[in-house]
Amino acid sequence: MEISPNGKLLLVSNDTAYDVVELATGRNNKNLHLGSHKRYTFSTDGRYLAVAGLEKSNPPRSLVAQFDLAANKIIRDFRVDGTVSSVCISPDSTRLAVTTLDPGGIAYASHLFVFDLASGNQLFHWESGEGIASAAFSPDGNRLAVVNIAGLLAHSGVVRIFETEKWTVAMDFTTKDSIMDLEFSPDGKYVATASGTNTMWGKSGTVTLYNVAERKIVYTATAEFIKLVKFSPDGNILITGGANAPVHMLVLPGKQAPATPLLPQQ
Repeated sequence: MEISPNGKLLLVSNDTAYDVVELATGRNNKNLHLGSHKRYTFSTDGRYLAVAGLEKSNPPRSLVAQFDLAANKIIRDFRVDGTVSSVCISPDSTRLAVTTLDPGGIAYASHLFVFDLASGNQLFHWESGEGIASAAFSPDGNRLAVVNIAGLLAHSGVVRIFETEKWTVAMDFTTKDSIMDLEFSPDGKYVATASGTNTMWGKSGTVTLYNVAERKIVYTATAEFIKLVKFSPDGNILITGGANAPVHMLVLPGKQAPATPLLPQQ
């Protein structure tokens, strides 16, 4: 469930479809049937909605629909190999990034696709030997952070940051456990990740703060199973949380500290 950036529409998903509802009237504008394993995102300008569903095919293929909210119709379809693990639209609402994740026996067959929303042309394709869990654009759209899953049994997380002008990997860093969530700070100076494991042997979690300009990890802390990271709108505070785990607030370097205690630093 997600509300559009202009606050006018509500997207609701169930097992088989998406509903786009006008919040002012409660009217259902559109019912989209795109199969199972759904991912979705609104564009920042509120013009587009990108929704993904898994088609019935072997090997797996997914359909990503570009929905024009003003025209109230699908204007373009993108078909990609694999099961979609994430969709995100650049802050200027011009590019769509789609990641897929498909375990194929011992190896992974995973892809990153980037499309131009105006023309529908494919701008970039990257195939990885590791699973691709998600991707996120920086606030200025000049970088795209891609989350890889490394290792067969004891998974670790690898973040690769692409420069979007030439689509080259400019930097990368590794976390201890599989990454559950990633976010750029509002000024684009930091990348925060939440990673963790939840097994019969116990739960563990790590929050990692990476300085993009310095190209290094500047903070790590451990806690219970962490699933989410979120920066405050002013970028001063990083909030972390997880399943049955306390919510913590981390003050970024050089920012004013709140009264809430910080996570213990390693």
